[in-house]
Amino acid sequence: MITTPDEGTWIVDAPEFDGALLEQNVIVEGVLKSPERILADWIGIAA
Repeated sequence: MITTPDEGTWIVDAPEFDGALLEQNVIVEGVLKSPERILADWIGIAA
């Protein structure tokens, strides 16, 4: 689950997950599955 700066919440489905991304600002690219759920193709640390 990811929270946004405006306190929104997204559920991210990812086939693989890197624990190093926990508590980091990230960028997620993927396909929307519903208004608050995304199937991630890629997750990376935001610059």
